[in-house]
Amino acid sequence: MSYDINFWRQSDTVELGPEKVLEILDQEQGHPEIEWFTREQVIDAFKSSFPELQETDAGFSWEGEGSYFELYFGFGPDLRVFSLSVRCGYQLVKNSPDTMNLIVDAGNGLGCALYDPQSGRRYQQP
Repeated sequence: MSYDINFWRQSDTVELGPEKVLEILDQEQGHPEIEWFTREQVIDAFKSSFPELQETDAGFSWEGEGSYFELYFGFGPDLRVFSLSVRCGYQLVKNSPDTMNLIVDAGNGLGCALYDPQSGRRYQQP
């Protein structure tokens, strides 16, 4: 069982709800009011807290604390990164709040806000 969280950085003028933004980004369309960053910026942000992060065929993965997380990128048509999806093992969510906070800190460090699709809540963008 897993728990997914998402991150993206948007301008103050976005009028779409987070569910609609995520739907657009999931189609790898990008959006003019969603800011982009490079793949290297994402990797650096996560590797600073998770140096054991391993590249996989689909993205990146980390194992520890009796569980795991997988990191995936949402690319626009020009291969710039517009969003991040993190699939967390349920035991990580349940038993390791410190690790979950490091994941959120990495996303926030990129200027992205956390969106929790399970609750429908998008948190304050740094």
